[in-house]
Amino acid sequence: MDKTKGGASQKAARITPSPKQDYYIEWGEPLPESYGDTKIILMPRDPRWAYAYWEITNETKENIKKKFGNDIFQKSRFTLRVYDVTDIQFDGRNAHRHFDLGITETADNWYINMGVPERSYCVDLGLLTLSGDFIPITRSNVVHLPRESVSPVTDEAWMQIRSEFEKMMKLAGLDKTGISSAEAMKILIQRIEKIAPISSGGLSSTTSRGKMKKVKRFWLMADTELVLYGATERNTQLTIQGQHVPLKADGTFSLRFALPDGKQEIPIVAVSKDKSNTEKITIIINKKTK
Repeated sequence: MDKTKGGASQKAARITPSPKQDYYIEWGEPLPESYGDTKIILMPRDPRWAYAYWEITNETKENIKKKFGNDIFQKSRFTLRVYDVTDIQFDGRNAHRHFDLGITETADNWYINMGVPERSYCVDLGLLTLSGDFIPITRSNVVHLPRESVSPVTDEAWMQIRSEFEKMMKLAGLDKTGISSAEAMKILIQRIEKIAPISSGGLSSTTSRGKMKKVKRFWLMADTELVLYGATERNTQLTIQGQHVPLKADGTFSLRFALPDGKQEIPIVAVSKDKSNTEKITIIINKKTK
């Protein structure tokens, strides 16, 4: 691969099949050295770092010289100006904060330490003059960096109907073994896989010559889940089937239930913050699988 300014060019090549090969690799056309467009692209890398790459055409540079003087590039430094634009419609002047990074004239990409995770940023590529004036050349897209820790917001809380799990334990003879629920679940899964292995390729067996012989199996699996959602006042104490359910900031909630055959009753109770009001909804579901 040949490295060139503004990008990486790759020579087109084709590996033709040899007597022992039945494939070839098509690399396609070489990538261009540039795309003829002045722009900067910003991409998030991790909670604190982002990556920017850019291109400035000769036409753009000539226009800058005409406007600010032929020696403008000698009297200024290429600079990345980073803006924190979290939750605002950025107009170039209303950023929460900004900082500058001086870069070399020949650079066409840069890793940027944004400093604060879980914020939105954009970047101007421009010139910083000796007098401290900033001349923007092109502006990037806006990116949002992820948080550093696990999010406390749960879009869908997964719940298991304990009574159904206990029935499975009894049927499998695991209810009196004293093993943990996690260990019991592993055993149940292993037994189910032996009965109906989940595999798109079927089973394989070894022949006397050491080769793998495919054994085709035809099978079908189907199951259902229940998605329960709703909303109430933000400070409400909410319980579903007697279990406390945390609300999102706007008072909404969303949960997912296993849905076995039979009749299921799902009581939903909301109690106001001062406990003066209570509302209850009971959802009744009958499922029958044939």
